[in-house]
Amino acid sequence: MSQEKEITLDFGKIKNIFKKQENKEKDETIIEVDKTRVVNIIKKYNILLLLLIPIFLSIFFRAYTYTLPITQDWAEQSVYQNIKAQIEAQINAESPSISPQAKSTLVDQRFQQVLIEERETIKVQIEAIQNQIRANYQDPEGRMYLPDIDTYFYHLQVQNLLDHGHVGDRIVNNKPYDDHSIAPIGREAVPNFNSYVIAGIYKFLDIFTSPTITQAMFIMPMLIAALSVIPTFFLARKIGGNAAGFFAATILAIATPFLGRSGAGFADTDVYNVFFPVLILWIFIEALTAKKQNNQIMLGTLAGVLTGLYSFVWIGWWYLLDFMLATIGLYALYLMYEHRKEIKTIYKTPRAKTLIFVGLSFFLLAGITSAFLGNFQSFYKAPISPLLVNTIQSAAKPNLWPNVYTTVAELNPINFTNLVNQLGGNFYLLIALGGIILTIITHRKGIGVFYSIFLILWFFGMAYTSTKGIRFLLLVVPPFAIAFGICLGILYEKGATWIASTIDLKKSIIKPIIIVLLLLLFIQPLQAADAMAKNQLPNFDDVWYNTLTKIKETTPEESILTSWWDFGHWFKAVADRRVTFDGASQNSPQAHWIGKALRSDEETAYGIIRMLDCGANQAFNKIDEQTNDTLKSVEIINEIILGDREKAKESLEERGIINIEEILNLTHCSPPPNYIIASEDMIGKSGVWTHFGGWDFKKAFIYQTVKTSSRIESIQIIQEELGYTQEQAFTVVNQVSQYEENEANNWVSPFIGYSDITGCSRVDNETLFCSNGAMINTTTNEVTLRLQSGEVIHPKKYSNGEISITYEDSPTEFGVGYNPNTNMAFFAETGMVDSLFAKMFFFEGKGLTKFELVDHQKGFNDFDIYVYKVKWEE
Repeated sequence: MSQEKEITLDFGKIKNIFKKQENKEKDETIIEVDKTRVVNIIKKYNILLLLLIPIFLSIFFRAYTYTLPITQDWAEQSVYQNIKAQIEAQINAESPSISPQAKSTLVDQRFQQVLIEERETIKVQIEAIQNQIRANYQDPEGRMYLPDIDTYFYHLQVQNLLDHGHVGDRIVNNKPYDDHSIAPIGREAVPNFNSYVIAGIYKFLDIFTSPTITQAMFIMPMLIAALSVIPTFFLARKIGGNAAGFFAATILAIATPFLGRSGAGFADTDVYNVFFPVLILWIFIEALTAKKQNNQIMLGTLAGVLTGLYSFVWIGWWYLLDFMLATIGLYALYLMYEHRKEIKTIYKTPRAKTLIFVGLSFFLLAGITSAFLGNFQSFYKAPISPLLVNTIQSAAKPNLWPNVYTTVAELNPINFTNLVNQLGGNFYLLIALGGIILTIITHRKGIGVFYSIFLILWFFGMAYTSTKGIRFLLLVVPPFAIAFGICLGILYEKGATWIASTIDLKKSIIKPIIIVLLLLLFIQPLQAADAMAKNQLPNFDDVWYNTLTKIKETTPEESILTSWWDFGHWFKAVADRRVTFDGASQNSPQAHWIGKALRSDEETAYGIIRMLDCGANQAFNKIDEQTNDTLKSVEIINEIILGDREKAKESLEERGIINIEEILNLTHCSPPPNYIIASEDMIGKSGVWTHFGGWDFKKAFIYQTVKTSSRIESIQIIQEELGYTQEQAFTVVNQVSQYEENEANNWVSPFIGYSDITGCSRVDNETLFCSNGAMINTTTNEVTLRLQSGEVIHPKKYSNGEISITYEDSPTEFGVGYNPNTNMAFFAETGMVDSLFAKMFFFEGKGLTKFELVDHQKGFNDFDIYVYKVKWEE
């Protein structure tokens, strides 16, 4: 069967597959299938049929996030456990002395009997519980919530597109502007390809029904993922035949790194990082293999336009351009070597001419398109962009502010072992490597060399890139899938031929057997896909919906919401309120200020939030313009935010700062209403926000100095700028110079948080014993801890929200908090026991005078959210 066979549909022939024939014995009309015609149809449309299977699998598993089938498993477990508990209680009453083993056997027997006898009743119970669980993830109209965080960023952009015709809340200087982010100043709203695609899907659905933006966002990733299957099929087919295309497309459709970021509702840009590379590369190869020069140029141009369009999708698009240019360059060297005897006229050879036409049309149109979309700078900087990738995990920025990207989970690096496991394990990696080797062996000349070059560079380049961050793992999936499919496809074709010649058996018999054996390799990936898809539950649920809709309905429109950045997009889209910072602005000074406010006392937090609500970080910027010294500017800000306006003015005057009134308007204005959200997830994240909140700018200065200067220069600079002695400077430089980035990050500011959060039980009328080991006397408020050695000590500090006790003789540096209302105790670093967050969350607002509790919601699995209003002074 020719690999270049054209796909055509002849509906006239399809309708004649079935014909009517009268059954004389039964005197009725039946449909008889013409087997010969069916076989012919299958042969003619085999490519279409082979494509439908991976497309179906792609859609099937991605739809899990809309149907949530795992809720049925939970409901079944709940009902079954309840039935077994009742049966066990009944057996205990009937036979108190029965042995545990005999009881277990009897429980199982009766349980199976109940399942049969009460089948319909149990089915109704399971369905009812499943509906209750599912309802937690559905809005009041019964529509599933979007599952991810960043999707709400695009939800707001799409809403603006439909309402205003642009992605911003308004137009400023002829550009869309986002008033919701970085309150109160806002920021430019940068258009994104993804928002236009979702809006387009919405408009299409609007022709037939009355859709919601959420519905369009559920469709988008499923649609793009399914479309990605098609070029993957044809790309692998070009090298290894139809079977290779089928296997490659199938493994791509169910690969868990891809599936995990493209389920229904995950309407982020990740899915395009599979779609665009496979589509562009397929079209480029079609251009190289096209026979007519016009087709070569047209296809090369199309590949270039799509590459430029990719720049409108993702900031890291340049990697594909670099990869394509490297592949073209190496292939050109191969052609030069192949025609080395006629090197001066090589440009006249067919393949060289084709490469020139296709390469130039691709490169020129990629540049023109990226320039048209405003990304020409990233186009011409593409060759050096790989050198900048490692800076994403630098502990501190050159301006001494912390780098939030070091703690973003999806940017955490992974080792090679984890990479292999994500791809299915060593055996599946070997198959993919086998595909690369077989490509090299079977395509040693001409355009086949291009196949080998692009597959080697693509696979190993993306494998290396994937280790730089979990999010980048997605990039290795297309080359892995194609190499995997090529291996199985070539083994299928060559294996059938070899076996047929060896044992004198027809290929028509051997091939189905080989297909069945190869399909067994997909059992594990299918099981992994099912498990991955089942466990993709929405992060957003009823407790967040109720909290944010209440804020929307009860607070002034000019209000600002403050919390850690993770859920900022939710706050903007659902509550329709401005936020201090969010997922699009997390790597900003606000991370330090909010982290510091959460871990500080009430007075300090009040001053920080007032400054942010008056002018974000502009006060620092104005001061720093005059001092040109980050250390000094931060010191001034920390000093002036604590007092009133007059005291701050005196401080600025003493330091010789000018434009004082302008600065004071950015720190001591009459702020808009502010609401702070303290949610249960922030306990687990406390190590992160305390890290940024406790950022030591002097240590960051030392780190940057050592990183960018010689040892002798570093010692001199640190002495001059920080007043260190020569010995002190020498010691710290030697220490810091040995640190890896993560060690330096922890040295500048340790990661501390809340731990051992447990309940307590009463020992007697006065004493509580907590599961974390704390003994609390509720009358005297004395707290003790018993060490493993048997020694009894005091923690450094104890607080119940209203009363705080410090034990100066304590050998520890941590404290204990306990809330009598919730009967929960916790451990924390001494300064955090009475921090703003501890007061807001663990102590439910006790002892706070400048922050008023206005809402408390308890959701699924007892997830708590507290909302406080800042009580601004009149």
